[in-house]
Amino acid sequence: PAKNALTLPQGTTLKYMEGEDNSWGWQVGTAWQINETNRIGASYKSEVMMDFDGHAKGITYGAYKPGMMSVALPATAELASYHQLNEKLALHASVNWTDWSSFKELTAVFPEKSDLIKSENWEDNYRFALGA
Repeated sequence: PAKNALTLPQGTTLKYMEGEDNSWGWQVGTAWQINETNRIGASYKSEVMMDFDGHAKGITYGAYKPGMMSVALPATAELASYHQLNEKLALHASVNWTDWSSFKELTAVFPEKSDLIKSENWEDNYRFALGA
C-alpha cells in the first residue's frame, strides 16, 4: 500500500466497490474404504487470489472512481467419516476448517487518490457435523 494510505477502523464500510476477475485454485481429496461399513475421506482446497479492477463510490467519493483490490479467498480442509451401523441406519461425521485468519486487511488501491486500508483480522472457522 502507498505511504499516504488512509487507514479505516475495523467495521467501516467502503460503501460499494465492484469488479471482475477469474482466478485459479486447486483441490485434492482422498477416500479410504476401511471395510464394507466404514470409510473416511479428507479434502483440501487451496487459497484463491482474486485481483479486481473496477470502480468504487462512497466514503470520500461523489462519483465512481477507478480502482483495484486484491482479495484472497481462504483455503479449506475437511475430514469426514461414514459408518453403516445397520441396514437402515448410518452415521456421518465431519470436521471442516476455513483459514479466515489469513484475511488481515482489505486494501483498495486508487491511482487518483490515497489507498483505503480496512483492517479485518478475521479468525479461523471450524464446523463440526454429525448426522444419522
